[in-house]
Amino acid sequence: MIKKITKAIQDNRYNMIASKCPICGEKLSIDKVEKLLKGGNDVAVTKVTAGVCKKCGEILYEAETANKFDEIREKLRKGDTKGLRLLGKCYAM
Repeated sequence: MIKKITKAIQDNRYNMIASKCPICGEKLSIDKVEKLLKGGNDVAVTKVTAGVCKKCGEILYEAETANKFDEIREKLRKGDTKGLRLLGKCYAM
């Protein structure tokens, strides 16, 4: 799904506000969103700018942002938390 989303943004990278949602066709708006990235036993939280559909909730990221997500996930899988700030504890139920 990320590859499809990334391609949609690459096709219209500099005009994301005028882009339409690939799911419902509604116009996207630019907003700050919080993203949880999981890798191994760790989770990183980041806030990024993305295209957000106010109708269906679909979120579109720029290709550069999606690539950064992949890099962070890979670092987490390797246990490399250098540059990340500890926020607290996470519990599973």
